[in-house]
Amino acid sequence: ATNDPSPLRRSGRERKKPTSEYDQELAAIAKKKESKRATENVSSDDSAEDEEILNLDSDIESDSADAEDDDSEDEEQSHDGKKSKSKKGKRASSKSPPKKGRKIQVKTGGAKKGTTVAKAPRGRKKPTKALNDLSKAVLDKSEDPKTSLVAALLASSKPIPGINSVNYTNSRNSKEQDSPYTPQLMGIARYLLKNHESNSLHIELLNLLFRSVGGSVDTNLKAETDLEELNDEEWDGLVTDVVNVMRESDVDCLLSATPEEKVGVQEYRRIYKEFWYRLGNAILTHSQQQMSFDEMESEEESDKPQPFSSSLFQVEMMNNLVTRITELVQVGQPDLRYGATAAIWELACACMERSVELEQKIQVATRQYKAAKGQKKKLDGIKLSMDSWKRHKAELEEIVQTAVFQGVFINRYRDSNPYLRICSMEFLSRLTLLRPDLFLENKFLKYFGWMASDKEPAVRVAALEGLLGPFRHAKRDTANKKTSLQVNLEDMESVCLKFLTRIVDCTEDAESLEVQEVAMELLLFMLKSEMLDEWDDDDGWDQVNLKALDENTSNDVRRDALYFVFDQMDCFDAEEEGNDGKSTMSHGLGEKKQVEQVESIASWIANKLVDGPIELSSVRVERADYVIDSLRDMKEHRHLAVNWSAMLKAIRSENPQQGRNTGREEAVKQRVLLRMFAHAAAQEVSSIAPTERKGGARKRKRSSNTHPADALSAALLKNLPQLLTAYKGDVVALRSLTMLPQYLMPSVFGLPARKTEFLALIKNLNRLFQDSTDETVLQNVTTGLLTLSDGGHVRVGDVKMQIKRLSMALQDRLMELLRSTNHEETEEGTRSQSQSQKSKSSRRSRRSSASESTRSTIGTMSPEAEMENSLSLCLLRWRVLLKICPVRLLFGESYNDDDESEVEEFYNTISEAVAKRLQDRRPITKQKDEDDDDDEMETDSKTLASAWKTSDMDIHTEVGSSVNNSLQLLLSIVAWTLLEACERDSMEEDEDGSVVLRMRNRLVKLLGLCFDQYIDESDGIVYSDAQIEFANVVQSAAAKVSSDVRCLFARDWAKAGGTLKNKLAFVTDTQMIGGSVRYLHQRDDELKSDGHDEDENGNTDELVIDLIVPIARSLTANWNDGNRKEAGTLLAYIAGHTKSTGHVVQDAARMMKKINPVRYLEAQMACVRMGFNKWLDSEPEISDDPSEDEEQEFKEAAEVHGQMFHDVEQQARLLSRSLGVGKLGNENVSRALTSFMKEGVRFAFDGDDGVDDEMVLGSRFPFLLILSKYSNWAKKNKYALEDLKQFILEKEDALKSHPEFNDVHEDDLKALRTFKVSLGMEVTEVAQVVSQDDESSEDDGSAVGTPSPSKSSNASSRRRISTAGSQRSRLSTQSNLSPLEEEEGTSDDEDTSPSPSKRRRVSNSKIDEGDEESDAESEES
Repeated sequence: ATNDPSPLRRSGRERKKPTSEYDQELAAIAKKKESKRATENVSSDDSAEDEEILNLDSDIESDSADAEDDDSEDEEQSHDGKKSKSKKGKRASSKSPPKKGRKIQVKTGGAKKGTTVAKAPRGRKKPTKALNDLSKAVLDKSEDPKTSLVAALLASSKPIPGINSVNYTNSRNSKEQDSPYTPQLMGIARYLLKNHESNSLHIELLNLLFRSVGGSVDTNLKAETDLEELNDEEWDGLVTDVVNVMRESDVDCLLSATPEEKVGVQEYRRIYKEFWYRLGNAILTHSQQQMSFDEMESEEESDKPQPFSSSLFQVEMMNNLVTRITELVQVGQPDLRYGATAAIWELACACMERSVELEQKIQVATRQYKAAKGQKKKLDGIKLSMDSWKRHKAELEEIVQTAVFQGVFINRYRDSNPYLRICSMEFLSRLTLLRPDLFLENKFLKYFGWMASDKEPAVRVAALEGLLGPFRHAKRDTANKKTSLQVNLEDMESVCLKFLTRIVDCTEDAESLEVQEVAMELLLFMLKSEMLDEWDDDDGWDQVNLKALDENTSNDVRRDALYFVFDQMDCFDAEEEGNDGKSTMSHGLGEKKQVEQVESIASWIANKLVDGPIELSSVRVERADYVIDSLRDMKEHRHLAVNWSAMLKAIRSENPQQGRNTGREEAVKQRVLLRMFAHAAAQEVSSIAPTERKGGARKRKRSSNTHPADALSAALLKNLPQLLTAYKGDVVALRSLTMLPQYLMPSVFGLPARKTEFLALIKNLNRLFQDSTDETVLQNVTTGLLTLSDGGHVRVGDVKMQIKRLSMALQDRLMELLRSTNHEETEEGTRSQSQSQKSKSSRRSRRSSASESTRSTIGTMSPEAEMENSLSLCLLRWRVLLKICPVRLLFGESYNDDDESEVEEFYNTISEAVAKRLQDRRPITKQKDEDDDDDEMETDSKTLASAWKTSDMDIHTEVGSSVNNSLQLLLSIVAWTLLEACERDSMEEDEDGSVVLRMRNRLVKLLGLCFDQYIDESDGIVYSDAQIEFANVVQSAAAKVSSDVRCLFARDWAKAGGTLKNKLAFVTDTQMIGGSVRYLHQRDDELKSDGHDEDENGNTDELVIDLIVPIARSLTANWNDGNRKEAGTLLAYIAGHTKSTGHVVQDAARMMKKINPVRYLEAQMACVRMGFNKWLDSEPEISDDPSEDEEQEFKEAAEVHGQMFHDVEQQARLLSRSLGVGKLGNENVSRALTSFMKEGVRFAFDGDDGVDDEMVLGSRFPFLLILSKYSNWAKKNKYALEDLKQFILEKEDALKSHPEFNDVHEDDLKALRTFKVSLGMEVTEVAQVVSQDDESSEDDGSAVGTPSPSKSSNASSRRRISTAGSQRSRLSTQSNLSPLEEEEGTSDDEDTSPSPSKRRRVSNSKIDEGDEESDAESEES
């Protein structure tokens, strides 16, 4: 059935074989009728038309009889195999006349011995398997395809035993709507109509609907139910039962209003909708009665046209069915409402398709009626048929326009469920295409315009598609030259112009690119249909035109918008049509015309880019790339994107050296042309395979210019050196021009005529690199030189020589600058030393005002700052050069360990200069002298370095830039050196020393000096803004480089044995970890601010890259040996202060879980414990007799304190979800989770290991509320859960025996009880101990809120967590894991906690005198 060619294609060439004895009789009648017509004196035209209309009728009637006869034959075959064989033989020996129009082919269902069953087409195995799995999960054992429509639909992917599969082609749209399920669905529909009368048919269909949306077998209507006798109350009760079962059932729902992603459910949704459509076709073509052979013969003998087979009874059947289903479209349950609505839409479409066929019959009959003048008998027959067809057509139109549209659509197009609104828009769109004569009117089209403003993007798409459908349909009809029921686009003009403003606004839709694409395509059709000729809204035109340059839309939108732009340019008018009426593209445009078009495009782009108060340096000329991409996607204009000579002529015509003053727009136009040329070249070269690009010189030889890329290379070699010279003062233009050398094809370099041009080009690039200060230009030049040095052509040696000369020139310049800056810094230090003897007060006064005078009022820098700026720029050039170009091209031959090589000497020189600058600016720890009379210097403290006492603050900004460039430069050298060592296979050699190791150790020391610039603003020193900015710059650079160093020298190398790789393993990264995390904490407030998030392009914020990404990269690269506390600090941001922060941390969490899930679980414990301890330490305090202001401050602080606990809970919730869905896939993780829960319980009861806990008993029980977020995982392993429960009970027994048990606060016990409930444990008396006053009013433990501090002036009442002197020590945090916050001079034995050691105190009414004395001693200590 699926491989059978379309019956419409077979026509008369392949005749259908008779399938029964009845068919043989029909064939004999037809043969007799044909011979009779041959003897009649009728014109050939009349005979053809008469045969057409009679065949249309007879085919319908005979096919109906064929199908019923085949059904009966199938039943006989199942009982009598011999009889089947004999009939089969008879059918094989018979012949039947060809049939025109609709054809029905019947295939007997079921797999029988000796027959071949049609296999599922390729690509259908997955849906078929999904439907089979769905059948097993949903169907009851009593349901099978013959007794249940749901079972039949689920089995429709292949032939069903006992139900005929029918290849059905009945309408002009049937070919588009056919699916792999169509033969089976048509057979199911015919089988259903044959075996059920009206009431039972409705029962079967209602049961299908109920079962599809989630009903059960119990909710099915009984076969003996009389639907007409049901009153409203009984009907409502049936529907209510179905809805109740839907709510309680846990079985997959086959059909829901919201589409699901499961393949089986998606396929069933498709099958369900098509079944109702096929059922409608079957109702309107299936005959309930069968004419006898004698009656049919008499009809043929009388030459009277057969009437339309769809009798009044069938139209009434359709009307009754629509009315019955309509009763369910008002149900409140959306799935049930959707199922009923979708069924009505499909039935209505079937009605409209039948009305189209009737209209075609009427048109043919009308022509026959005019041609049959004088033939009264024939005229009467034709008139009788025409009257019948007109009556049935009117009845079908009445059903759709009244019962369906007015009764259903008017309410459902604004349904609360968006998918029902989408379904309604799609239905109306189908009607406008099926019957444009009825529904292509403003009273129907207005619904599309209204719904284009819907709040759901998908609904807006459906509405715009509804308006776009007629345009697409008319385009297809024009291409296919159809004449019947054509769409008249003039009917669309009124409604499209009415909603034009809304359509234009949809091109700016911020929620959906699909809305923008459909809206722009609709506008383009309107433009081509000349509907916008009278549109004089300039703002609207600009809004559409600017979409061609919009970076936040799709390529299709930009391309269609560019068509609008071209429509408004005069230079593109002549391209539309030549003198002969054909497009001039077939003749080709002249070079002058194409240059004019390129200039016009560039002028328009420049005009739009400078529209507004925008500085020339900020103009986004890269937007021109979108125009090139669009041109390459436009067949009629693609030649403009590859016409290099036209582009170069346009560029030369705008050359800035022509002696005229270029205005603002003209300057931007020059840049746009250069950008267009550069991007066009990049796109053209990228379309060439790399192998063809490298080997093209040998393959093409002398005919190289025939290739477009070769023509580009030849044009570039000739013009690029002059362009680089002409635009050397325009940085933006140079960014485009310096992109071009990397797109040159090596095939043109070997030509002798190109040698001079090639040498001039690389010399210009060399000079440009030494003079440029723009990083983008430097990167492009370096990439171009490296590309030219690796092409395998004859000029490679010249390029490498230029690179070496460039390196030598930069080395000389760098050494000169280092000598100059070192000398000036020494003199500056001498001058500042004399000023350091002044008083503390005057020194602070200068520091506070230093930030206001960082730049002089005349806007110039000091000579020292200018020199440092030159050094920074030189280091920038080196950084860019070394990041792209290998060191072997820049320095001498390889080195050995005995003597310093050229590259190592260069490395050491830079590192020493950077170290001196950092040491000169590091805060100095000063010890108090006995003769120092400064009252503020009571203890050792940090003081300002002499470098910060100068009035010239500009120099520090330049030094910070120099340090940043130097660190990345040194990192590049280390990386290249390591790579060369790996390539020489020296990583396995057992050597005592290594240049790589020496370089790395120097770099690590520099990074330590950078982290020493940390500013602790709590030390009492007033720091200038310049020093704070400097500290942030160098620490940010150090954090990034530290991450790279930890990734390059992996910890795993330590397991490599006694090789050099083992010695290079970087395991002493404690200082880097502490510095990076300390810097993160310092700028945490900035990270939380709303101003830091993804920018308008969706790029991650720079602050997130500086603070979060370095830690995440280094952790994931070494996670098998990663620092758990560092990971815990990172995971604390998983909730994300901003969207970009959350995304980075969540990605890192997925990587850590994948690499080592057990260690990831341990990091989660570190994270939640640190968050909980921070919450404990930050409890607000209040005096015993507070004022109103103090009470207000306490209230605000308490709210912040409560929010902190909520944040920790949210962290724990997200961390728990990150472990997986459903079950833990790793058995090790499952075991580790038990230890995780035990450790959390132990921490809540006992505190930190190895540390004397000074907290009040039960103070850490709120931690159990956080731990409860993991209870769902603990309960998945029942054996481990029992072990955990036993552990908790032991801890409770120990708690009960504690002498201070009666002092445990009631909120703490509530937290314990909530945790036990989350594990499914029974709540014992220990967890229910509460005060007498609160016991009677205690709520359910599951409703415990966030623990919050309570304020009281009563001595007998205690605060929730702590009082003024009750905060705990954090020694355990520092001792258990690697230190995070490291300060200069702290040792492992010192307390590095940011807050003093405090402990909780108990209320005086609950302690005796001895406890008071010990408490006093503790507070005193």
